[in-house]
Amino acid sequence: MPLVPRLPSVALPFLCAWLIALSAGMVYALVLGRFGSLPLVRVAEHGHPASWVGVYAQAKSNLRDDRVLATLKVRGLIPVKVNGTITNIPVLSAVLVHKQFGVSTPLLALSLLAGDNQRRLGGGHPAPRRLTELRHAARASVHHVVYGSGETAQFYKPSGSLWYATLPSAEAAAWANRSAGPTTCISFDVVDANRTSVASITDCHRPFLLPMPNKPYDITFCYATPPSRLAVHQLPQSFVYHLGFGASQMVVYLRRSGRSHLMRLLSSFVSRGLVTILLVDDDAQSTDIVYDLRVVGFETPCGHFYQRMQQQVFINDCLNRFKGMSEFVVSLDFDEYLIPYSDIPSRMYGIAQASFANCTEADFEYYLWTMWKKPGSERQLLIEAQLRENHTHVGGIPGGLRKPIMRPERVVNGWVHYPLHCGTPPHMRACTTCAKPHTGPGAIATFAHIRLRPDVPGSSLVRDHFFDVQVDDVRAELCALMRESDMGCSPTDWSPA
Repeated sequence: MPLVPRLPSVALPFLCAWLIALSAGMVYALVLGRFGSLPLVRVAEHGHPASWVGVYAQAKSNLRDDRVLATLKVRGLIPVKVNGTITNIPVLSAVLVHKQFGVSTPLLALSLLAGDNQRRLGGGHPAPRRLTELRHAARASVHHVVYGSGETAQFYKPSGSLWYATLPSAEAAAWANRSAGPTTCISFDVVDANRTSVASITDCHRPFLLPMPNKPYDITFCYATPPSRLAVHQLPQSFVYHLGFGASQMVVYLRRSGRSHLMRLLSSFVSRGLVTILLVDDDAQSTDIVYDLRVVGFETPCGHFYQRMQQQVFINDCLNRFKGMSEFVVSLDFDEYLIPYSDIPSRMYGIAQASFANCTEADFEYYLWTMWKKPGSERQLLIEAQLRENHTHVGGIPGGLRKPIMRPERVVNGWVHYPLHCGTPPHMRACTTCAKPHTGPGAIATFAHIRLRPDVPGSSLVRDHFFDVQVDDVRAELCALMRESDMGCSPTDWSPA
């Protein structure tokens, strides 16, 4: 008698079919990157599982390869009188706002370089008085917009760097028309209180790169600071980590400097339709920059401050572009990681849903922002960090600094750590959050800022093993994606030549 019973001949075809299907499934999983769509269950330090899926198995999209939505550059200069002296404020972008809470018509949003919220510069130095005066003058001055149709509207200014005006339906429809060609544009004049034209603005975008309004993204991550040379090492690993935890779309602003290298670095993400790119054509150190910070009293080298001043501009630019196009928006830097501490099936989107479940009228929710110690070698991934601070008074602020998840259509004026103004233009109000912020023990998520120097003594830090169980999977995804761009697996392999 055989050791293995003979199967009836009628069962053989079914067995063969089953074996073929099983082997095909295993090959598919292996070829498409570490069991692509199969959840990898991990256990966080807090005792709750956190699943990480990965992005490599996502099918490549048929979208255009460049994924450039629009270009921010000096579109025009609007003169504003500051203490009797005329100062020209650059307009960097004009954005079509598809949906704003409580507003029945589309809006035009202008982003300007007027230095908002820079009361302190890098190192804690007070902002120049003239910069504060410029900010107030830009907001207090009266301006209107005149569209090509002849219709006019007054600008509502929640800040000096952000102006809104109602947009006629016909012009909004033409600007958003996906079938009119790859690029659509709008032109208009800005007039002062005397109805004298002070600037003629034209701006364009590629609406087919945005999601359909009836199928918005779940949660979009906006990187509001263009990557520096250091951030080149940080960008791919941040993308892979957050996409693997369920982010819908990554939005990044790229300056001229090093752009070709960054486009190559992002090519595998671009080919999958996972990233939206905004170009910035006004480098702080370029010789053709129109806006010189010395005109507002800042005489020292301006690169770092210029970047800080633009951060809020990029946050609001991203928020406005994705109002009605994404249910939630997160603004973060390349060395910041949103950690899901709870077992939430849809991960990043699930965090947002759970946060607003008991406070449906909230505009945003925020999470503790904790400092982590960088790994000791540049060849290591940031998420190989294991030590973090053990207190919640980060930055000297009781309760600690926090970072938000925002509902973009409810935000009028955003900022780095929380939105400043919400509501319905022109009726601005304070933004609301839940009575009990999602911070501290029992929180469903937190932000890890992996910034502390490797030489910081570990005696004042605590060991946290959350990232330990993610490192191998993230590295495998990175290797697979970087190989498509003919690059190595180590962060040092991604440096420009």
